[in-house]
Amino acid sequence: MTMQAANAPVAGMAFEQFSFRVEASKVDELCWALREQSPLYRDEAAARAAGHAGIPVPPTFLNSSIQAGVTGVNPVDAMGISRKRALHAGQEYEYLRPIHVGDVLVGRTTLTEVTEKSGRSGRLRFLTLETRFSREGVEVAVVRNKVVERLGREGA
Repeated sequence: MTMQAANAPVAGMAFEQFSFRVEASKVDELCWALREQSPLYRDEAAARAAGHAGIPVPPTFLNSSIQAGVTGVNPVDAMGISRKRALHAGQEYEYLRPIHVGDVLVGRTTLTEVTEKSGRSGRLRFLTLETRFSREGVEVAVVRNKVVERLGREGA
C-alpha cells in the first residue's frame, strides 16, 4: 500500500487567481531576511539613479506571494499533500518586465507537470507549479516551483 493521496494531482489543475499590491514593507522585510543592504530596494532616489522607474523587487520576491500569506492557500496544501512528505526541489524566475513597489499584480498558479519514479526510498512524485503574474493585463513574470512528494514504498 502506498502513502499517496486518494486524488493524485493532475497536470493542468489550476488554482484560484489572486492579486496583491507590491508593498515597500514586504520588499524591506525580504531584504532584511536576506541581509540585502543595497539602497536600490529601499530608496526611491537610489533606484531612479540606477535607471529604475521606482523601487524594484528583489529576484525571489514573487515566491512569497504564492504562499498562503497572500493567497490564503498554499498550492501544496490545496492538493492535499502532507508537508511531512513534500520537499522543495527548486524554483525558477523569468522576469518579462520590471516589477516595482506599488504595482498591482494578478497571479494564477497551474500544476504544469506531474511525473513519478522509483528511488531507493520508494516512489516519488515530481510536481511543477507555474505561477504567471500580470500587471494591467500584461504578463510580467513567471515563477516555476518544483516539489517532490515522497509516496513511500509498495507494501509499506
